[in-house]
Amino acid sequence: MGEKSEQAPLLKPQQERQARGRRGLLVGLAAVVSALVSVAIYANGTHSTAEPVVYCDTTKQEAGYIKLPNKVDDHYWYWYFESRSNPATDPFVIWLTGGPGGSSLLGMFSENGPCTVQEDMTTKVNPYSWTHSANVLWLDQPTGVGFSYGAADDLDSTETDVAENLYLFLQEFLRKHPELRENAFFLTGESFAGHYLPASALYIVGQNAKHSNSSSDDVIHINLEGVAMGNPWTSPIVQTSTTTKVVKQIRESYNITLVPESQLDEIKSRTDTCAEYHFECQKVPRNIMACVNATSCDVDLTEILTGSVRNQYDIREKCTEVTFGMCTNATASRHFEEYLNLDHVRRHLNVNLERVPVWLEGSEDTNGFITGGDYSKAYDSTVADILEAGIRVIVYVGDADLVCHWPGNEAWTRALEWHGKEQFNAVEEEDFVTHDPLDAAAAPVRAGLLRSFENFALLRVFNAGHMVPQAQRAVALDLINRFFRDEL
Repeated sequence: MGEKSEQAPLLKPQQERQARGRRGLLVGLAAVVSALVSVAIYANGTHSTAEPVVYCDTTKQEAGYIKLPNKVDDHYWYWYFESRSNPATDPFVIWLTGGPGGSSLLGMFSENGPCTVQEDMTTKVNPYSWTHSANVLWLDQPTGVGFSYGAADDLDSTETDVAENLYLFLQEFLRKHPELRENAFFLTGESFAGHYLPASALYIVGQNAKHSNSSSDDVIHINLEGVAMGNPWTSPIVQTSTTTKVVKQIRESYNITLVPESQLDEIKSRTDTCAEYHFECQKVPRNIMACVNATSCDVDLTEILTGSVRNQYDIREKCTEVTFGMCTNATASRHFEEYLNLDHVRRHLNVNLERVPVWLEGSEDTNGFITGGDYSKAYDSTVADILEAGIRVIVYVGDADLVCHWPGNEAWTRALEWHGKEQFNAVEEEDFVTHDPLDAAAAPVRAGLLRSFENFALLRVFNAGHMVPQAQRAVALDLINRFFRDEL
């Protein structure tokens, strides 16, 4: 695939239709503006409907690859949508799903993206998409995740890899899109992105400082203003050690008893064992078995608490199916997996069909993050470093999550060593009252509890689990927009 064909031009659907004859892509397909968009379904190589096609949304969009200059054959795939409001001045945002190994399209289709996929392979506009007031890019990373691909030597296993790759990706993307260089830039994500985000943010801060006096156009300053971490996995030992607290919190918050009080001592003993594995994994030389055991210990502990009956990502829900280790809406997951493997969709997204014959929501190419010890490594001190650099940070946590739970995230954030620690812990939590950004007549909602001082905010979100934007779309859009505007 030639470099010029690795991404779709940034076109509106009507403009794209006019350009397809020149590119030879998606011949015969047209685009229309519609709130509920219809996608042609392929059956045995032929169209089963003559309906015109809009891919996810009617705003300008672009999808394709950027080849990383620091690797052998590493190609990062992305899907970018302009803001529905004011693209020229709205912030530029990147979303990273965790895992490690989860495609960011998981977040796009099930949480905060412009559309959802229906059973009949049509896509339905999500009015609460984060593109409401931001230019958003969903990035498949690290190497080998989703539609991204690379050589065997390109596979990543550390946050050093992740941070450098993301920085170089941004350099190339902003070179293509100079109109975004002055916009405020935000890194966002959830779960294992609690590793990706602080490491990448600190690397950007360092590179900006390193090249601050450079007059060369070869290095682009990245206008990083903030980092938003949803239910992050950031401090493994602390978060594992507080598991007994989440048992009590779930009972108090949702009247759900995970285990009898008489078993809490046993649970505490198991959490101590898991924490010890995480600790042993960090020793040099690396104890690979300790690293593997840390992961399996965490999984086993969660299964004990859920009884394989409740959804560990939202304890309020019963578990019926498991996909990629996730007890969640497996039916919806199958819908967008099928959609992303449709021929015409993959052609529209400029996927390298030879290198990525099938889209999968999770990748085993990231196993090195576990065996190499990164999964067990703490990045709370990195969060402190970016706070000291003046970058705004919010940690928002759905309190029905059992995996990256509220007590664990509260513990490491309040223990964080930064100049504002004393004042941050001294301020009283206040009700987080939200307003539906799309319904001015809607009543305000007490959606959580907020603790905030200077450039650091910690938000507990009620009635949400691991994926806050999935459970509380209006709340999530309001909180992220207020964070972008520095109003928290």
